[in-house]
Amino acid sequence: MEYEHSHKRALACLVDIFLLVIPIMMFVGTGEGAERQITLIATPLYLIYMILTEGMYGQSLGKKLFGIKVLMVDGSKCSFKAAIVRNLLRIVDALPSLYIVGILAITFTKKRQRIGDLAAKTVVVRVR
Repeated sequence: MEYEHSHKRALACLVDIFLLVIPIMMFVGTGEGAERQITLIATPLYLIYMILTEGMYGQSLGKKLFGIKVLMVDGSKCSFKAAIVRNLLRIVDALPSLYIVGILAITFTKKRQRIGDLAAKTVVVRVR
């Protein structure tokens, strides 16, 4: 398995966020207080989207676009339980801001795992 570094993961994450945020912005608008409303709507939807797509297919649309996939460390399909754990721990990986903890974990772990991956026993790999 070829473990993925952070740059494709970050781009895939941005694609997935934009897929959700743009339609929400069209619904909510961009006026005063819109940013808070968008965040309150998009955050749970993003987590649900990531859990479902990774639990069912091992990859979101962003990951598919960049040729990466989530697997269990033994190479088997990502389970729903693992998808839940790895995505709920995005909160920790995002600390203190800009995913600093997650980026450091990916940089310094042998299998390029963020905290959510370590807890869920998952890896992000390149798809051939």
